Amino acid sequence: MIMKKRKTEISLFNALLAMIVVLIHLMSAPMAELPPEVPLYKAFLAVWRLCSFVVQAFIFLSAVKTFLGGKSENYGKFLLKRLRTVILPYIAAVFIYYLYFVYIEEYFPFKWSDYLGYLVRGDMAAQFYFVIVIAEFYLLYPLWKHAAAKWRPAAVIIASAAVNIVLGAYSYYWLDKFFNGYVFTFGDRLFTTYIMYWTGGMYAGIYYDKFTKFITKYRPALCAAFVLTAIVDVVTLYMQKYGRIPPLHLDMIHSLYCVSAILFGMSLMYAAREKKIPGAAAADRASYYVYLFHVLFIFWLDKVIMPIVISETGLSSTTLTFAVRAVMTYILCIALIAVNQIIYLIRSKLKNARSRKTAG
Repeated sequence: MIMKKRKTEISLFNALLAMIVVLIHLMSAPMAELPPEVPLYKAFLAVWRLCSFVVQAFIFLSAVKTFLGGKSENYGKFLLKRLRTVILPYIAAVFIYYLYFVYIEEYFPFKWSDYLGYLVRGDMAAQFYFVIVIAEFYLLYPLWKHAAAKWRPAAVIIASAAVNIVLGAYSYYWLDKFFNGYVFTFGDRLFTTYIMYWTGGMYAGIYYDKFTKFITKYRPALCAAFVLTAIVDVVTLYMQKYGRIPPLHLDMIHSLYCVSAILFGMSLMYAAREKKIPGAAAADRASYYVYLFHVLFIFWLDKVIMPIVISETGLSSTTLTFAVRAVMTYILCIALIAVNQIIYLIRSKLKNARSRKTAG
């Protein structure tokens, strides 16, 4: 049976993840300014680390939605839909950012070749690499359909985890060892770095009823795993950063945390699915646009608004400055959600009117 309606728990989690992404980028400025030894920096570092599961979660949710209820789509239609809903907004967003950097910040002159380079690499802004990764998964849609139809779920997930480890978490090690110190700077833009989250989400979508029963039954265990892996992830990061332990690869530890955060987060959202949460559906609909444009909001606030606020109020506290930037950024994000919701309602009314006219 094909399920077409968006699940409430998926909408809730999607909206929450979008808000967490905003927080991650809001923390970048104070973390760059503060000395690493001060407690406030350590607090920001811990929160940043614990928030850094969102891209993995977005990929997981995208796979869930793609394969929800075992649905299968024609490859051409599948790609056209993603071109319209994912790629075209991304192309527009990169162009808007590029114009901002050329004409507002005046970082560099306008060149179409440069714009196309940023577009393909996904490095116009920090969050854009996700679009490059998800586009790779979309292009490989026939492979995932074949895997779902022909291969055992356990075998696919285990193989995906192995690929994640060898070609994702430890790719830098292999390149350094076998290619004379070669450094590949775009590993975070390759689907192999996130493949186990996609295949995990694929099977969660296909066997969605079983998945939701699992996360409901084992919610206490998932909570314990989340808390334990969160503590280990943050503590090992601290120990490495402050020289308590020698440099080592922490990606495996962080991957365990990401998996537990995704499963526990989904279990919480599933438990909350019956509750009426104002604005959740609207936030979900606009979550991709929030993801694309929130960094531009931060850039604009730092360029235009924050200097005025600091000049007029004498604001000097890092904590208060962060709070003011955060409030204003989230207000802009809420405004974007509201505008998108208005457009959605207008389009829905026009569509319904056309349907009634056709039926009449």
